[in-house]
Amino acid sequence: MTTLEERVQRIADELEIVRVLNRYAHGIDYGDEDDWLDCFTEDAVWEARSVASGDTLMRHAGRAALQAFVSGHTRPPELYHKHLVADPIVSVDRDRATAACYLLLVVAGPGGLPAIASFGRYRDELHRCADGKWRIAYRAVEAEAWNPAWGELRNRRRERLGLSDGQLPG
Repeated sequence: MTTLEERVQRIADELEIVRVLNRYAHGIDYGDEDDWLDCFTEDAVWEARSVASGDTLMRHAGRAALQAFVSGHTRPPELYHKHLVADPIVSVDRDRATAACYLLLVVAGPGGLPAIASFGRYRDELHRCADGKWRIAYRAVEAEAWNPAWGELRNRRRERLGLSDGQLPG
């Protein structure tokens, strides 16, 4: 049996981890690059895989790669989107944790009509860092469905910045 203090600490840790999942979504949706980057450890890995094929669609490892990814990501007012996270399941083991939650990506499609761009699941490994904050050390984006129109919409910012897909995947 755990003590009341241990149970309260576990609940506090779980709430802080869910807060990181939500900060990630808000940061990428509104271009708050610093807050989004603060969701990750210095050596974090972010990768997206197709559930259907098993192929890795995108992979970004380390702070510099994550910075390049988020700086080239779409944001308002050129494109509105929402990375919605739902039903998080968090498991904490001292200074390490895992989390899984559903992902639904909604975008403003042609004519401003909302469209589902993708759905699937985030699977995360998190670490409590030296400053006491929880951060994502590894994020697997499991894309279960992907709307091809999302690729066209997200490439608008890359084209405006003069970046090719080879320079900035994802």
